[in-house]
Amino acid sequence: LEASSVYRLWDLLEYVDFELHLIFSEKRRRSTIGSKHLDSIF
Repeated sequence: LEASSVYRLWDLLEYVDFELHLIFSEKRRRSTIGSKHLDSIF
């Protein structure tokens, strides 16, 4: 496996993990903090 594809896969895993974390924390408590945090990232 090429190093570049490994890094791409790692980025994908981190992205998925981040998305899941957002979803679950959003379910736990609905607040505007999550969306504000998201806006500051992107």
